[in-house]
Amino acid sequence: MPKFKTVLKWIGLTMGVLVSVVWLIDSDLVKLILPIRTAFPIVLGLAGILVLFRRVPLTIGAAGVFFSFAVFIFINGRMDYSEEELSFQSHGETLEGTLYIPDGSGPFQSVVFVHGSLCAPRRIYHAVADHMAANGIAVFSFDKRGTGASGGECVTENNTGLENLGLLSDDITAALELISKNPNVDPDRLGLWGISQAGWIAPLAAEKYPNLGFMVLVSGPSVSTGEENYYSSLTGDGHGAAEGDLTQLEIEALVEARDPSGFDPYQTLLNTNVPTLWIYGGQDSSIPVKKSIKRLEKLQEMGKNYDISLYPTSSHILVEMTFPYNFSEGFQDEVADWIKAQARKSS
Repeated sequence: MPKFKTVLKWIGLTMGVLVSVVWLIDSDLVKLILPIRTAFPIVLGLAGILVLFRRVPLTIGAAGVFFSFAVFIFINGRMDYSEEELSFQSHGETLEGTLYIPDGSGPFQSVVFVHGSLCAPRRIYHAVADHMAANGIAVFSFDKRGTGASGGECVTENNTGLENLGLLSDDITAALELISKNPNVDPDRLGLWGISQAGWIAPLAAEKYPNLGFMVLVSGPSVSTGEENYYSSLTGDGHGAAEGDLTQLEIEALVEARDPSGFDPYQTLLNTNVPTLWIYGGQDSSIPVKKSIKRLEKLQEMGKNYDISLYPTSSHILVEMTFPYNFSEGFQDEVADWIKAQARKSS
C-alpha cells in the first residue's frame, strides 16, 4: 500500500504542476490540447488525492480547492458564451458535439467545424471556438467519427480516398442540418470553418448543402490529394525523413511539375459559389501553399468569390513556431471579422 500511495502522490503532483503551467503560460498551442474546463477537474482531483492520503493537511487541501474554484469562476465568468451538448446521426453512427452559444439574443451567425486528417476529438478546436463565440458567432464542434464520444471509425490508412472524404463530408452536411434547426442558430447565416483536409471535405459538403453561406479554410489544399501527398513526402511531414536533401525551392519546383492525381477538388470548386476565405502559413510543410494559392488565383479570375490570406512565418496550424507558440498575430481576429462581414453582405 505505501508504494501505491507514493505513486498516486507523484502522479497527483505531476498533474498539478502541468495544470499550473497551463494556467500561467499564455500559449494558444497549450489551449488547443488542454482547455481550462478540462484543467479544472484535474486540479480538484489532485487536491482530493493529496488530502485523502494525508500528504497535505485538510486545511491546506481545502484552501487549494477553493483557490482553484475561484480561478475557475474568474476565467469561466470571462467566457462570453454558454454550451449545449448535441448529437446527430450520420451513416448509422451517433456523433456527439458541443454548440457554443454567444451571450445575448439570437439567433446567431454560426459555423460548423470541419476536421483535418488528425483523429482527434472536439477539444483540440476549443481555443478557436472560444474566440469565435466571444465575438458573437455560434460554433458547433463535434468529435470526429471514431474519436471522443462519437461512434464509427476514424480512417487513418488512405484517408484521402474519395470514399472517406465523401463520408466525412456527409458528416458535415448532417451537422449543418442539425444546427440549422436550433433556435440559437440563424440558418441563413450558416457556414463552415475547417483546417487542412477540410480543404477537400468542405467544398464536397457545400455541394450537398446549397444554403451554405460561407467557408473559412485554414491551410486547406486546393490541389489534388496526389499533389499534396507528394509534397508531404518531399518535406518529410508525417512520413519520417524527407526524400532527399532538397531545398524548399527545389521541392516547390518538383510539385509544380506534378500532374493532379487522386481526388482533385477543382471541379467541385467550379460547381460551388460559396464565398471563401483561404488562409495559409508560409512555413507549411504539409500543404503546397504556393501551388494551392496559384490555383485559387485562377479561380478568382474566373469569378469565384475568394479571399486569400498568407502569414509568411506561420505553420500548418497557423501557430508561430517560436515560444510561446501562439496563433499568428491577427489570425483569429481576421477570421472573426471576415465571417461577420459576410453577414453584413447578406443582410
